[in-house]
Amino acid sequence: MTQFLIVWKLEIGNLKECLMNSINFNDIGKLTIFFGLFLVFFGALILFFGKIGFGKLPGDIYVKKGNFTFYAPIISSLLISIILSIIFSLIFKIFKK
Repeated sequence: MTQFLIVWKLEIGNLKECLMNSINFNDIGKLTIFFGLFLVFFGALILFFGKIGFGKLPGDIYVKKGNFTFYAPIISSLLISIILSIIFSLIFKIFKK
């Protein structure tokens, strides 16, 4: 058991050393900006869908009894799944060429 821990510790140490030698802060900065823009876009999309009534479609289950509330957005989830499937299939077709 101790041999395994020593080997595992050495491998993790080598991994840290390898990662520290290959860090490019320009790439990390670009990735951070990309994720930030993605979050802003996704937040705006959620606000937009909330204003047009998305999440309150017929087929979405909403039960409220006393202090208990149950919400299951079945149709909304199905619609999001279809939209994302179409978007990703188009993206993959464009980048596959």
